[in-house]
Order: sequence, then structure tokens, then C-alpha cells
Amino acid sequence: MKKISGFYLRNRMTSLSLKKKNQLIRVRRLMIAGLIASAFGNSVVEAGFDATTAAGLVAVGFLVAIKTLEQIAVFFFPLYARVVSRYSPDSALIGVDLAETLLSFVAVILIVTNTLPSAIVLTLFVLVDSLLAPISDIADEFYGAVLADVDEDIALGFNAFLYSAVATLGFVVGGPLGSYFASMSIVTLLVANIFLSLGGAAFRLYARHEWAAPPLEESDDEDWQATGESMPVARFFKDLFLSGPASPLLSLLIRVASALTGELFLLWAARTIGDSNFVSSAYSGMGVVLVVFGVAAAVGPLLASWVKKKTNVEFVLRLTAFGAAALIMSFVAYTHFATINSFAILSFIFIIVVLNRIRVVVLETYRQVVFKGKQFARIMSWSYSFGAVGTLIGLQVGYFTDLAFNPTVSLLIAVGLWTVIGLVVTIPNSFYSRSETSLKE
Repeated sequence: MKKISGFYLRNRMTSLSLKKKNQLIRVRRLMIAGLIASAFGNSVVEAGFDATTAAGLVAVGFLVAIKTLEQIAVFFFPLYARVVSRYSPDSALIGVDLAETLLSFVAVILIVTNTLPSAIVLTLFVLVDSLLAPISDIADEFYGAVLADVDEDIALGFNAFLYSAVATLGFVVGGPLGSYFASMSIVTLLVANIFLSLGGAAFRLYARHEWAAPPLEESDDEDWQATGESMPVARFFKDLFLSGPASPLLSLLIRVASALTGELFLLWAARTIGDSNFVSSAYSGMGVVLVVFGVAAAVGPLLASWVKKKTNVEFVLRLTAFGAAALIMSFVAYTHFATINSFAILSFIFIIVVLNRIRVVVLETYRQVVFKGKQFARIMSWSYSFGAVGTLIGLQVGYFTDLAFNPTVSLLIAVGLWTVIGLVVTIPNSFYSRSETSLKE
């Protein structure tokens, strides 16, 4: 079958009949359903792993090591993208679901046969599974870019719905369920993931039957810098400094700041809540934290649709950046001048997550709408790679400042970073207009 470039496909989609557009939307819904099923299974397992860590059965150092490996994999996102672009995106997603099913089955066998302790098996499973995650991210980005060329509002709506649905099921339901399963049986975690991964594959197979997405070849090797090919210096610096709010360099700063109120901070929150009279243990504390996180992660994307229609991307970034800085500074002051209680911690988590999700959805849709063809693939790849570096830096800063046990230093660093991000984004809109014009190919 003749290969069709992503650029050609996206431009062709703009002239499709209403029937074809409706078909694409229907396929997108099926793909989202598959992603939700698969992501729900992953959330149950990851929540179980986090709860096991919070309870002290897995060392915090192991969690940091795994999260570091995850970000190293994301850093090589362009390499993944170059390989995946040779295949149909839906086929790649189906392959990931089947691979996770097989991994889960092998892990269950290792536990029930007493080959390895269950905590070690769970740790190894999460580690290996982290190497598969970029494939799903790549395919979803390509689908979103196709949809954005059909209708920007539909793309924004679907991105918002996707993040909201995954958050609701993954954290509000999957978080407590994973924490509960971890306290009872890790095998149950893995069996649940087997059924959910198979469900995800089934939805995606049906979507592929409706419309088989062609391989999204982008043709130019220079777009995939992480694979070793040379890249013109001028183009590299344009991508870094002249791509407006979608700048990979800005992605790096945002991810560093976000990481300082992320995984390790949630461990501190779970332990603190677990030591209070609010719940009975760190397992329960993690469950409550993940529920609040999930509700906020569901509300944020829905607010993003409303906020984006009322203003522009630059204002959203300023609002969320300065808002995060003020919120974090207030929380640090509160922890030092008042008695910490569970409600205050959960309220802080809720608001910071809402701000983060608003920013993520608006930025992702902006990237899909503004950049096309090779430029989209290049900006997307660099954004993920620089974002991965940012998360790695944030994790290491959090680990060495003892964030999981005392968050004060890390939170103060986050305040400084969000302030810088807010100031950087105040560059006049005319600069972004010139940048986008110079970037068009």
C-alpha cells in the first residue's frame, strides 16, 4: 500500500465530505474509548505501586528511578516517533495493549509461582511498561492533529473530553481501587490490567475496522534529531525561541515546576494525611489524594474549553503561571504558621492540578492547530523531549531536597520557576505573530 504523509493526509481531510468527517469523529470516539480502557488499567497498577511506596514496601529511590527512566524514554520521543510513523497509529496502539496484556500475564505467573516477591514483580512491571508509554502518546498526538485540521473547536472539545474522562476513571476510580488492591493483593492489580488492556485493544480494533489510519510518515530525517541525524542550527533555534507558547524551551521550564508538585509531593501528602485522624493508613491516604487529584484533573480540561474561548493562549499561560506561584507561596506560609490539616492539603492539590490541566489542554490544542506537517512533528517531538528533561530535573531536585518528607524547599523553588514562566510569557503578541510567520514552511 502506498504510504501517505501526515501533511498530505491532514490537508486532504479539510476537503472531505460531511459523511467522512462524521466517520472520523466516530472513529476518534472509539479510539478515545480504547485509550480510556487502557489508561484505566495503567492507573490501577500505578496507583497500587504508589500506595506500596507510600506504605514503605518499595523504597522512594526506586520510584524516582522508574520515573527517571520514564522521562528518559520520553526524551527519545523523536526516535519512537520515527519508528511508529512507519506504521498505522491504530495498529501501534493495539500492539501496545496486547504487549501490556502479555506483560501482566507473565507478572502474575511470577507471583503465583513464588519466583519473585510481589513488590519486586510490580516494580519491574511498571519499569518495563514505562518504555511502552511513548507509543500511545505519539499515536494520540497524530490523531489530534488530524482532527484539528477538520475543526479546531472539535479538536479542543475532544482533547478536553479525553483528559477529563481519563482523569475521572484513572484517578477518581482507578486511584482508590489500585490503592485498595495493593493492600490486599498485587495479583488482582495485574489481572485487572489484563482485562482492561484487552478491552482497549477491542475498541481500537473496531475503530480500525471503521477507518484504518494510514502510516504518518513525515519523510525528513532532520525532524528526528534524537535519532542522530544532523539538524540545521537555524531551524533548531527557531523551534526553541520562535515558536511562541509552544516553545520546547518553555515546555522544559513548565515541566520542572510541575514536577515539584507532582509524584513526590503526593507521597508527602499521602503520608501526612495517613498520619492524621482523617484516614487510617498511608494506603488510604494515597487513595484519598488520588481521588482529589482525579476530580481536579477532570474539572481542569472542562474549564480549559471555556477559558480558551474567552481569551488567548498567552493570557492562559500567564494566569496559570502566576496563579500557581501565588498558590504555592500561600501554602508554604500556611504550613509554617498554622497546624497542617488534611482539608488544606487536599484543597491545594485540587487547585494546582486544575491550573496545570487547563494549561496542558490549551497548549496541546494550540500546537495541533498552529503547526502543520513536518513543523508539527518537529515542534511536538522537541516539546516532549525538552519536557522530559524538565521532569527529570524536577524529580532530581525534589529527591535531593527531600520533597517526599518535607516539601518546603522544593515548593519555594517552584514559586520562583512559575514566576519566571509568567514573566517570559508576557512577551508582546506581535513577537509571536512574527515568529509564527517566519516558521511557516
